Amino acid sequence: MKNIWSILCQESSVDSNTNKISLFNCIDELTMSFARREEINDKPKNIPLSFDLVSLWTKEIDEPDNFNILIQFFDPNGKELKSFEQDISFERGKKRLRAIIKVNGFVITSDGTYKIKLSYKQNDDDKYKPFSELPFDVIFVFQEKI
Repeated sequence: MKNIWSILCQESSVDSNTNKISLFNCIDELTMSFARREEINDKPKNIPLSFDLVSLWTKEIDEPDNFNILIQFFDPNGKELKSFEQDISFERGKKRLRAIIKVNGFVITSDGTYKIKLSYKQNDDDKYKPFSELPFDVIFVFQEKI
């Protein structure tokens, strides 16, 4: 089993006629605006942004069809903020899979570079194997009212 690519985007869509995938608003940076300076220091901040984690996988025909993905969110200080597992299945007889995982909101603790670490294991494995790390920057700005 091999991960070809993974990307974070605000939305993805698969055309039912052509089976082509479109990725919209790919995320590598988020800018957070605050009306008052003291809001910047309030911790933690819940961000009501939903996004898609999209991955392309390939496998050999004789490999298992099912596996699990572990998704971990880390803040700029390396503190794990959230994690969850997702079961993934190839269609029987298929060698390629696009996995689209919907994520609703996340927590930020400060500005800086956040990381989403992705690992997988096949159902009979004991340990997760890392396969990708997706960094994105969070920038805080103060919007002074005139």
